[in-house]
Amino acid sequence: MRFEIPAKNFERARHFYYQVFGWDIKQIFLGKNEYLNARSVGVNERGLPNEPGAINGAIIKKQGCHIPDRYCQCYFPWRGIKKNEPLSTESRTYLY
Repeated sequence: MRFEIPAKNFERARHFYYQVFGWDIKQIFLGKNEYLNARSVGVNERGLPNEPGAINGAIIKKQGCHIPDRYCQCYFPWRGIKKNEPLSTESRTYLY
């Protein structure tokens, strides 16, 4: 699973999630967009968590974000029933 948590203040969010969960948080840029990459565990060469059931994600800028206040976006990978069907992702928004 992967998550996106919106935040108005990146430094405050970085400090909070590091203190509460011990996440490894690094600033990254994708085009013009700034993110805080948040990892609960290490990743393999494909960027997937090394431990089954682990989650990683990002803290994103709240301004201009599609996620409503007090919600986070979660992405769940799944495979279809047919053999060799590619991995897809389902997205859900949750209140926190």
